[in-house]
Amino acid sequence: MIKQLFLLFFWGLPLWSVAQVPATKGMVWVEAGKASIGFDKGEKDEKPAFETHLAGFWIDQNPVTVGEFKKFVRFTQYITSAEKLGYGVCYDSTRQAWQKVKGASWQYPAGKGKTAVSLQSPVRQISWEDAQAYANWLGKRLPSELEWERALQKQTDLQLAYVQTDMWQWCENWYFDYGDSNYFSSKMNRKKSLRAGKHGEVARPSLRHFAAPTDFAFNMGFRCAMDK
Repeated sequence: MIKQLFLLFFWGLPLWSVAQVPATKGMVWVEAGKASIGFDKGEKDEKPAFETHLAGFWIDQNPVTVGEFKKFVRFTQYITSAEKLGYGVCYDSTRQAWQKVKGASWQYPAGKGKTAVSLQSPVRQISWEDAQAYANWLGKRLPSELEWERALQKQTDLQLAYVQTDMWQWCENWYFDYGDSNYFSSKMNRKKSLRAGKHGEVARPSLRHFAAPTDFAFNMGFRCAMDK
């Protein structure tokens, strides 16, 4: 509870907005153990492959939905990065490029001229700052990208929904090349990591993506994690 109060104060959320939900409801447990990270035959940022030990952790079985995010907004009066700027970012298949779309946000991820998505759909047009605020509200956190990779490797057992699809999901950590000596120690960088998406038709646990903490797009969502 002390941690929740600190995070709520830091993010400017009112104390009465603390979410009262069972801590691990809708989550699956990933056992501690040795994890093989990266892929030496993959993209540049997947190399070099290495092994590390990860503590056990909880991760949401499903990405955060529109309905869940709506409750957060209702209680906290939170305004997302996209709403503040008045537009979202969507892929234009005709132009084959990402374009700003006026009025697109978490409620209307494809734009206000489109039909609102269902409450059960994964929430989109979310920045890292938005995802972090939601996780803090629940007293949870975002998964690290190493945790994400281990969870994806155990997908057969965990049955995580909506992974390795068109949507990338935010990670807690900053983005660095594995070969960078600062990967485990640096606390600041311009980009945050995203995982669980795919590049074209290529989908594997080690695939990585990155964006600025304030970036958002139709293909950006998230889920939460927790320590034991």
